[in-house]
Amino acid sequence: MPIAVRQAEITWDGPLASGAGTLSSQSGALELPVTWAARTERPDGETSPEELIAAAHASCFAMALALVLGENHTPPQRLTVNTACTPDEVEGAPRITAVELTSARSCPGSSRRTSSSTSGGRPLSARSQTRCVQTCRSACKASSSSRSSTLPPPTVVVR
Repeated sequence: MPIAVRQAEITWDGPLASGAGTLSSQSGALELPVTWAARTERPDGETSPEELIAAAHASCFAMALALVLGENHTPPQRLTVNTACTPDEVEGAPRITAVELTSARSCPGSSRRTSSSTSGGRPLSARSQTRCVQTCRSACKASSSSRSSTLPPPTVVVR
């Protein structure tokens, strides 16, 4: 049984190149303009599916990292997660080719950067989240056992 179901809706008017849409969420937290130009050229205050995927991935990763750090008895004082979602043309169609996360955290006795990458058009998949959480756990163990800021950041690539 799922823990939650979240819904969003878009209303699109006009053809792709000159049309526009309005995205809204069930919670009421989102009411956003969406255009093809925002997706492929300049955002100009509008959003794109890739920006929304980046936002979803960043927030999910931050929550997972906060959980793992808490389980490690090093709860974060602050987490910052930056996500880049990269679309490209693959076999004549737009595809997400990479999602890269970089996180910075401030925990008692530790300050580290972690980077993670997923590719193959499967951001937010259970597999990529599991790898990200495993990366978090590895980073936590390394930082709690050595307390050294000279350790290289862990990196995970999911294909």
